[in-house]
Formats: sequence, structure tokens, C-alpha cells
Amino acid sequence: MNDGSVQHLFGHLVSIACFVLVSVASCADRPDHSRLQLDDIIVTADKRPEPIQLAPASLTVLTGGSLESAGIDSVTEAAFRVPNLFLAGNTAQSLNLLQMRGLESSQGDPLVTVFIDDVPLLTDTMVSTDLLDIEQIEFLRGAQGALYGRNTLGGAVKITTRQLDQTPTLRGRFDAGEHGLRRYRLSGGGSAADHDIGYGLGLSWLRHDGYHFNQVTGSLVDEKDSIAALGRFRLLTQNNLDIGFTIRGQRDRNGGPVYTDVNSLRRSPFDIALSFDPETEREIVAPTLALRRFGDYVDLIAITGLQYWSRYGEIDQDFSAPDLIRGEIDDRQFYGFQEVRLTPSEQVLDADSSVRSARWVAGAMLSYSLTDRGRSQLFLPPFRGLVSPIEDTAEADITDLNLDIFGERSWPLTDRLSLKIGVSVSFNRERTNIEIVSPSVQSSVEDHLDNSYVEVLPKLGLTYRLAPQITTYVTAARGYRPGGYNLNSVAVGNFEYEEESSWTFETGMKTSWFDRRITANFAAFYIDWSDRQVSLPNLNAPGRFFLDNAAETTSKGVELEINAQVTPTIRAFTSAGYVDARIDEFILQTNSGADDLSGNRLRIVPEFTWNIGIAFERPVGERLTLFGYTDLTAVGKYHLDLRNTDTQNDFWLANARFGIGAENWKLTFWVKNAFDTEYFPIALTTNNGIVAENGPPQHGGVTLDCRY
Repeated sequence: MNDGSVQHLFGHLVSIACFVLVSVASCADRPDHSRLQLDDIIVTADKRPEPIQLAPASLTVLTGGSLESAGIDSVTEAAFRVPNLFLAGNTAQSLNLLQMRGLESSQGDPLVTVFIDDVPLLTDTMVSTDLLDIEQIEFLRGAQGALYGRNTLGGAVKITTRQLDQTPTLRGRFDAGEHGLRRYRLSGGGSAADHDIGYGLGLSWLRHDGYHFNQVTGSLVDEKDSIAALGRFRLLTQNNLDIGFTIRGQRDRNGGPVYTDVNSLRRSPFDIALSFDPETEREIVAPTLALRRFGDYVDLIAITGLQYWSRYGEIDQDFSAPDLIRGEIDDRQFYGFQEVRLTPSEQVLDADSSVRSARWVAGAMLSYSLTDRGRSQLFLPPFRGLVSPIEDTAEADITDLNLDIFGERSWPLTDRLSLKIGVSVSFNRERTNIEIVSPSVQSSVEDHLDNSYVEVLPKLGLTYRLAPQITTYVTAARGYRPGGYNLNSVAVGNFEYEEESSWTFETGMKTSWFDRRITANFAAFYIDWSDRQVSLPNLNAPGRFFLDNAAETTSKGVELEINAQVTPTIRAFTSAGYVDARIDEFILQTNSGADDLSGNRLRIVPEFTWNIGIAFERPVGERLTLFGYTDLTAVGKYHLDLRNTDTQNDFWLANARFGIGAENWKLTFWVKNAFDTEYFPIALTTNNGIVAENGPPQHGGVTLDCRY
């Protein structure tokens, strides 16, 4: 039996074992009506706490417990649990583009912004950070500009760090698996001075050999070597002031992008032929200070965030075995963020139900960034001794200042009907000193560019409560993303691209049944996307891409989520999403002429996503607990290019976990992509065709958790 057959058999056995364990546990359950309710989940989609079933918006929440039971360690894996969300990224973590509701991100500012403890991450470089001590992740679908400002046309992802423990706690975790996987995690914390002081520290180290084998160099090329740390401190003063300080850090020494011709990968998955092994180096340091002042009438929240990140990468930009074009990226950024917001005091809300119905929030967000970006391409001739190599370089110093003034309030119109109005006024100014030298096309540019944007981002919503357990709503919201500058467009002279905007119209229903044993939520949406920024290949410079406002697009679809507490020990869930995202107007210039792409579907946007899963946890004897988890995800077909000439067909991903544990330890056996499905999560269109990467193959392992 070969290695592939063993892997397939292992995946099937683990999946079958999990389903059997769940069935046995279900049959053996004894009713415990005190545990026949889903847990209350509090969300902060409107920047104030609210039960998820009362929030008039389409959103998905994965709690820390859900992440742990599913073995989710990254936003990439979490995305498969969210309808109409797909993360196009490579295994080296050098590029991560969130696609939500058909709004396809390009290589500029994000369309879906990730926030960690209320601080936005305005670059794809930061999306794939290690998830240490996470309380929950909120996935907000639809334009969020009224409260979150720019770069939230498609939605927002809010990651919240877990609360500090009041009693001293030490947690340890060790993962070992196929493909050389080793991960060590250690975290601990506690409190002092009658719990008025809290502290915590977390450390993580990850090593992974990678999946793609370079036949030219004889090595695996998408390996990971990452170290991450999280430090936290909290102080509660006697004058109702809550001070929290968090600092995150991460250092990565990973392989680089391994894009290869799609037809070659279909014939021989994970076998590539690049002239050298690409690499990516990344450092991140991000401290955050949060001040919360609880008043008699108004609560004040101030969030101060600083971020420094740097990224260096080398890539084979001819995507082939001959050593023809080498690309280099050298970026670094210092980013400062300040938010101040006011909300009514919880004491006031608790005292007056009419005031609670008219909740509000108001504030401002200010950010400033200094970014140094460097790009170079080295063109190596086939006959090295006769012709000298040619190097093109591009450098840019970018300063970005952004101010958002926002506010939102809801008014009760009747006992059941309420109105919500929100608006943000966004001011953005970007200055760039740019220098591009391209001997390959005998061109050079040195210029100073200065652009300013002022955008009004409104949101209007109506909520009607058909019954205490049934909420319906309609909303309309606008979002925008500012323009910017290309570093690789000398050959076409297209240096600047303008801002893009969208209007999202949504209606939905949230329901709860059988004393909150089951929740079922539904939403339908329509998005009008204008002046869309499209990533296009440079016709005169191989391996180069640039952004241009080249398309008008619409997207429409539906979403459904159901959660159920089937028995006291079994929880089931399912979600489904359908999206039809098409180009309304777009003319693509190619070497052979112009193509009218009007009516084409967007690239890397699945037609549908579907997920179903079961988790159980059952006592065995007096001290042991048997637990298991399994889920199945279906991803609809999507096109790999704007011309819709190549397609990734529908595929299925199955994950399974089962184990046994006690109060202070757990042993878990797991498998991901149990049926060893082959698929392309990311692809690029070059002058010579389409290149892509394979998604992770089947891989399994074991995890040991300890807690003291």
C-alpha cells in the first residue's frame, strides 16, 4: 500500500470514528434540561454589547470554545465556517485576501478589514497572525463604513482577546502531525490586589515543513517557522477606570509563494519547478492601550494602537524552472491608531427600558501611517556571458492620514418597530514620493503625488420584532476604499488609481425556537459596486501587476445559519451561502486586443459555500470526558481568471477530531482535509497564462493540552 493510500485510509477512518462516537454519545445521553439551551453570545457589531439574536445584521460568531473544539488556528481555517466568505491566500502567509459576499479584494487596501481588540489591520500582511488566547471572532457581513470607516465595503472581522483569569492559571499545548508539524504553546496569568490587577503571557512556536516540492532544488518550499508572543496587563481603579494593555509580537521565517502553471499542478499536485526556493521574512510588533471610564450617564472608551511590521520576500516571477526573472519585496510600516467613543452608561440603560431602546454611540477614529515600499525585478538573460542582467527598481515613501467621525442611534417608533441611523464622515490624505527606474522598458519616473478624499458613509436600518423570538430587519449602507499608487506600472504609465465605493442593501430574519435550543437566521443582499479596483497584468512587463478602476460590478445572494443544542452533550450547526457576483461593465486590454468581460463572474468567488458539523462532549466515568468534532464543507465552483477561461470545480473538505480528557488534560487525535481534496485557493493571471497554488492536502496529528 503506497503513502497516498495510507493517508486516504487514515482520513476515512478518523472521520468514520468521529461519526460513530457522536452517534454512540447521542444514544447514551440522559436528558438534562438545564443544559438544553444554546449559550448566550454577546456581540459588539454596533460598538456596544448586544445579544447576537437581537443584532439586526448578518454576522457569524466563533467563540474561543468553538475554535478550540474545531482545532481552528487561523483566520484562513475559520473562514470555511462562515457563509459567503473565502480567504484567498498562500501557505507561506505572504498574501491573504478576504473575499466576502463576492467583493473580491485586490492587492491594495483591504475590502474586508480585520480588527484585533478594536485596532484595524490595514494590510494583508497582518491578517495571518497567530491566534493566541482568543475570546471570539465576529464576522460582520455587508458594508460597515458608518461605524468602522474606510476599507469595510465587504465587511469586517473582529478578533477579541480572551479575558484574563482571576485565579493563577497555566496552560500548555503541544501539536505534532504530518509534514513535520510541531507547535508549542504556553500561556498563563492571574490577578492580584483583590483582582484589581490582572496579568497574562502567551508564547507560541510553530514549525512546518510545507507541502510543495521543488523538483529543481529538491526541497520543500512553503515551510513555516514562526514565533509569536502575547503580553497583557489590566488595572481596575477605584474611580471606575479600567486600563488594559496588550502587546503582540511575531517573527516568521517562511517559504515564499509557489505559483505554478495550473495545468501542471493538475497533472502532478504539489510538484513545482521553480529556479530557486522563494522565501518570506516578517516581523510584527503591536501594542494596544485600552481605557474604559464608566460614568453615571456616559461611558468613555479610548483605544490607542501602534503597529510596526516589516516584510521581505523573494519570488520566482517567471514561475518556471529557467532562472529568468527574480522579484524582491521589501516593505515596512509604522502605524498609529486612536479611537475615542461614547456610549450611554449601562446603569442608565438598566434603569430605563425606553432609553435602552434608543441606544447610541458616537466617536472618532484617527490613524497615521508611514510606509516604505520597495520592489525590484532582476531580468536574467538566457546567455549570461553575452548579455548583462537588467534590474528594475521601484521605491515609495507613503504617508497616510485618516480621520473618521462617526455616530449611530436607534429610535423606537412603536413597541415593535425601531429605526436606526448611522453615519461616518471620512477624511483621507495620502502623500507619496515615488521613484521608478525601469531599464527593461527604458523608462524612469520620479514624482510627488498627493491625493485627498472626503466621503460620507451613511447607514439606515429598520427593525421589526414579529415576536420576542423573531426579529426582522432591512438596512442600506455605503462603504468605500481610497485610491493609491502603483509601483510597477511604468510600462503603461498608470501610476494612480481612484477610490471605489459600494452600496449594500440587506434584509434578514433572526429566529429562536424551543426555548433557545435552536436558532435560525436568514439574510438576502444586493451590492452595487462602483469604480472597482482591479488587479491587472502589465502587458509590457512580465510578472508585474497594477491596480486600475476598471469595472462596475453587482453582487446578490442569500445566507442561512442554523445552530442547535440537540442534546445536553451534542451541538450541531450548519450554514449555507449563495452569491452571484458579476461584472456589469469591463473592457480588458490584452496583447491580442480588447475583451469585453461584461457579464462574467468575478474571480476566486465561490458560487456557494455550505458547512455542517457536530460537536459532542460526554462524561465517561467519574473523571474522564469523551469528546469529538467533525464538519464537512462544500465550496462551489469559481473562476481562476477574469476572462472565466479556467475554473476550480466544486470541492469538499472534511475535518474530524476526537479524544479523551480530564480536568487538567486532554488528548486529541485529528485530521484535516480527511479525503485529501485537491483545490486552488489562490491564482494569478500572468502574460503566459494562469498560475496557482494547491490548498493544504490531507494531514493529521495529535494534540496534548494541559492546564493547571
